[in-house]
Amino acid sequence: MRSEIESRCPACGNAWAACSDGPDDYVRAALLATHGPSRLWVADGPADDACLLGLLRRHESAALFEAKSTVAEIRTTGRTGTSVELELLARTLRAAGYAVVLETPGDQADDTA
Repeated sequence: MRSEIESRCPACGNAWAACSDGPDDYVRAALLATHGPSRLWVADGPADDACLLGLLRRHESAALFEAKSTVAEIRTTGRTGTSVELELLARTLRAAGYAVVLETPGDQADDTA
């Protein structure tokens, strides 16, 4: 996921742009404040955590410790984040044979297997 923001000063015409590999913290915080967090967890799929660990490390470019924590999280209480972040993760997991549940604000649990 990429984040790109562009702006121009109406008074002087100066412009600026910023890009990053993910949403800036203030953008992510605004999305969560406006729409609320979504939650994703694994409902079924390969029981081997090593497969899930590898998927998460590639998907999130995460260090081993962070990915291990995420594996435990999505197998138990669920991972929270913006709906876009979790939909991208759900697609990766589904492609690898996992059934996932993605719960979005205002919805009941939505089986997206």
